[in-house]
Amino acid sequence: MASAHDLVHVAICSFVIVAHQSRPQALGSPPNFTTVDLAHATQWLTTSGGRLVKRFALPALWLAPEMDSDVRDAFFTALLSCSTLKTLEMHRWNLTQLNPSIHPIALGMRTFDPYEGMISSAGLVTLARAGHPSTALRRLGIR
Repeated sequence: MASAHDLVHVAICSFVIVAHQSRPQALGSPPNFTTVDLAHATQWLTTSGGRLVKRFALPALWLAPEMDSDVRDAFFTALLSCSTLKTLEMHRWNLTQLNPSIHPIALGMRTFDPYEGMISSAGLVTLARAGHPSTALRRLGIR
């Protein structure tokens, strides 16, 4: 029988595949994740149950500006500090809402590769501060 965590994982992966295939996101596209989606993803990231995720690649994450900031910040904190995540690829993510006040966190993954996305100067500072104390990070590729 599948656990709740497995079901959330399947739901997230299914959503990403369907969203990516049916309407590929472009820079400036409408939001593709709701507050409920992020709350479920945060729960999945923070309750590992001993699983190891080798690669987490989620294309084109766009969040609504009116999204609950506590839920959004909890998601980014859980994602960036997840120690069971080995590689995080962020292709065409909109990180303009990355909040510098989510610290102190340290990047939990070995490889962090955000590319072709949007980020504010405050968000860039947030990522730099999260990378500095990390003992896990071996490769950082921002392009």
